[in-house]
Amino acid sequence: MNRPRDVLSVVVVSFRTPDLLASCLAQLVTEPSVDEIVVVDNASGDGSADLVASDFPQVRLIRNDVNVGFARAVNQALHECAGKYLLLLNPDTVLVPGTLVQLLEVLINDPLVGAVGPSIHHSNGRLRVLSAGRQPTLWRMFTHATLLSRLSRRIPMLEGLNLLNGIHDDRPRDVEWLTGACLMVRRAAFDAAGGLSERWFMYTEDVELCWRLHSAGWRLVHLPSARVVHHMGASADSMKPQDTAWALTLHDFYRTDLSPNAAADVLWRCVFASQLGSRSLYYRFRSTQAARRSEPVASAAWAREAQGFATCAVSVLRGAQPDH
Repeated sequence: MNRPRDVLSVVVVSFRTPDLLASCLAQLVTEPSVDEIVVVDNASGDGSADLVASDFPQVRLIRNDVNVGFARAVNQALHECAGKYLLLLNPDTVLVPGTLVQLLEVLINDPLVGAVGPSIHHSNGRLRVLSAGRQPTLWRMFTHATLLSRLSRRIPMLEGLNLLNGIHDDRPRDVEWLTGACLMVRRAAFDAAGGLSERWFMYTEDVELCWRLHSAGWRLVHLPSARVVHHMGASADSMKPQDTAWALTLHDFYRTDLSPNAAADVLWRCVFASQLGSRSLYYRFRSTQAARRSEPVASAAWAREAQGFATCAVSVLRGAQPDH
């Protein structure tokens, strides 16, 4: 690999979202700040790879015979990238015009910034937290679960796992993690950190990478003026074994890298499980409300989410191990 050039390389990992992938690439190929695009298709088997090859010949395509997961696919793509700056981008995202330029300017203007991320707006409108925040220590999980983090505008030490819309999105902020759905990284920082950890099939690899970057002294910046719309979980429906993976990998990360002792791990699991259980009860309540309004589709959707959070809570409380 030659010395990275002063360009932006975009990496997109594709799995069974052909329509969203096509829209994402159609936008990327018109972005003047993008110098090269690499798509890794994780054995979608739905024509996604053929679509890229036929409709976007300027995009470099890697076809995997099996689904190797997100982190391994990203690391694969790095061997094809020449950029000094890297953008990890989900195919189910839409960039608001000007977003990439704003993110690039942060990295170009401050050599101490290792990574920068935009404000993520979820298309379903459910999530009211920022896709950035503090590392999942016991204290940060506690302030998040107990809603003490809502007081963090005046008391910063109460900031939780996720920073909050309406409180922490008023200006650029240094954070401890950024979402991998749209993450722009300085290549030198990424390489020095060793790339994404492949210990999990998917989820939490972005939080873990940011932990290593932050520990190495790099700044991580959340830039709310840069905006991305995320059709969250668009490819997850076809990955049933991953239903609890996001919760189990987060716990595995805490247990392995952050927990000071076994007692702290037990407390952490209790706090996290109580938060998940509370979310499940709230969604169950919303399901009942929708049923009373004769909205069966909405009621069923809320019920599914309630069951999912309940399942995660039980798995975390049991200390279940994630699939690797």
